[in-house]
Amino acid sequence: MAKMGRLRIYTSVGCAETLPSDEMFYVRRGSGPYYRWRYETEAARWCYSRVHPVASMLKGLRNTTLRETPFALQMKLREHYQR
Repeated sequence: MAKMGRLRIYTSVGCAETLPSDEMFYVRRGSGPYYRWRYETEAARWCYSRVHPVASMLKGLRNTTLRETPFALQMKLREHYQR
């Protein structure tokens, strides 16, 4: 298993109330950029986009762990940060 040092994962505070297809996770490693990951049902895959954080976005997020994310997303994150 690859080390993804200083990886921080966030999810929206109301995430427990959302459907799995609506789940979004925000990820940042070290002082690097933020990425928003969401599951695209039609494509049946996790996709990401780089986002510019704004204060209102950050207030609505809570810390989470890699283990609390869907397994398929865990694999995509490992792949993304091994590049």
